Amino acid sequence: MQGIWYRKVIEFILLCYRKEAAGERIYLQNMVRWTDIAYGHAMKICNYLIGMGLVTAKKEGRVKEIKLTNLGKEVAKRLYEIEQLLRKSQDSASRSQKG
Repeated sequence: MQGIWYRKVIEFILLCYRKEAAGERIYLQNMVRWTDIAYGHAMKICNYLIGMGLVTAKKEGRVKEIKLTNLGKEVAKRLYEIEQLLRKSQDSASRSQKG
C-alpha cells in the first residue's frame, strides 16, 4: 500500500511541475480530476507535501490553489529527469529486443 502512496505523491509533484511550467494555475479540484484520486486522498497528499515544504496551498474562496516551493521545484525537476532517463532506457531496451 505504501508503494501506491508514494507513486501518487510523485505523480502529484510531477503534474504540478508540468502545469506550472505551462503557466497554468493549479487547483486541488483539478489535481483530483487529473490524477483520478478521491478528494480526501488528494488532501492527504497535499498536506503531506506542505509538511515537507514542497508545496504551498492558498485558499481562494472555495478552492485551494497549489504552488510548488523552490524546494518542490528542485525535487520535481530531479524526478522529471529520472523519469526521462527511465523512458530513454526503456526505449533503447525495446529497440534492442526488436533488432
